[in-house]
Parts: sequence; structure tokens; C-alpha cells
Amino acid sequence: MFVIISDSDRTFNFMAAIMYQQLFDLLFYKADNEYGGRLPFPVRFLLDEFANIGRIPNFEIFIATMRSREVSVDVVLQNVAQLKSVYKDHWETITGNCDTLLFLGDKEQSTLEYISKMIGKTTLDNRNINESRGQNGSYSLNYQILGRDLITPDEVGLLGGTECIDRNSLIKSGGSAIIPCRHMGCKRDLFSYTEPSYPYMGAKQKDLVQIRGSKRFNNRGRQDFVLYNLH
Repeated sequence: MFVIISDSDRTFNFMAAIMYQQLFDLLFYKADNEYGGRLPFPVRFLLDEFANIGRIPNFEIFIATMRSREVSVDVVLQNVAQLKSVYKDHWETITGNCDTLLFLGDKEQSTLEYISKMIGKTTLDNRNINESRGQNGSYSLNYQILGRDLITPDEVGLLGGTECIDRNSLIKSGGSAIIPCRHMGCKRDLFSYTEPSYPYMGAKQKDLVQIRGSKRFNNRGRQDFVLYNLH
């Protein structure tokens, strides 16, 4: 089923939001009362331009409990600010209940800072050499371990048209990785097309992969913040 709403006139957006609420309620009821807690087949919602739908009542509750019932959602946004403006105090509940986050590029500052903080920090070896010459010359060599963001907000904003950042590599839940690629979907078998890529400062080579050049993966100009709530 496809639901198409206007991207400029929001007069009837509330109807789409209510429809989604009723769909979730019905699926949950069917799973709990007719199928022993799990639907006999998975149901997946692809919610593109999620913020333009309007606030789906109780969505933060649905997303926290749907996977056990074989229901999942892909939440597609332009940036974090959109999610905050619609769901206000509950936006972190939505991001926290998504197995995978895929960042395809944006320039909104709070989004860049969120992505940078999400990926975490790394350590760098720093060597300082001090030398003075003269009658009482001296020489000193000092080693330090410094911490820095694995990728800073300004570096996130400079991602190229063929790059993205994926929190969980789309393979193993709980990891953090930078993936120079432009991912068109969430098919696990796409990683048969991967190869090593250049590292960002402090990143390990084994943590970086790149989708090999192919028209199949061309997605130039697309800027999205995608949250996958997967089984």
C-alpha cells in the first residue's frame, strides 16, 4: 500500500498520521489476539519524509514494542531538527529504538554534532620535540596520547556525494563505523560489493568499507537521515 501526501499543503496530513496510528493498533491487536504475539509474516513501513506526516499519536510507544510482533519501520528524515520539532521530548526514544542509523549527508548543525557524538572518540599518538641550542643546549622528546572525535562535526558536513555514515555497519548491531558509500537500501547482500577505503583520522582501516562504483548505487543529491527499526 502507498500513501501519498502533499509536500507543500499540510491541511490533511493529520489524516495520514491517524491512519498510521490505526494501522499500528490493528497490527498489534491481530498479533496479540489472533497469532500468539507475533504476526505470521513481517510488516515493514517505509516512512519517507517522516516529519511531513505530522505527529503519529503514540509512535514512541509503538516503535519500542513493534519488533516483537514482526512489525518494523524505516524512518527517513532530512535532519535531526525535524524529528525534534515534531516529537519534542520523545525524539530520543525513537532514535534509541532503531537498530541502524544511516546518514547520507546534511548541513544542519545539530545533526552534524549528533552524528559526530554518536560515532564516538579515538586516540592519537602525539610526539613533541623541544630543542634549544647554545652553550647550555637541551633536547627533550615527549610522547602523549590525545583524544579526539573519530569524525568531527565539520568533517561530517564535508562528506562527499558518494559517502555515508552508518552507526552499525548494517551487519552487526552495536558497532560504530564510517562507510564511504551512497547506500540505496538496507539489503544485507550489498556488502558483497564492498572493498577497503581510505581512513579518516584515527579510524582503523578494517572499520571502513566502500561500495564499488556502479550506476546501481548512484544517489547523488540525496540528503537523508535514515533510521532502520529492523528485526
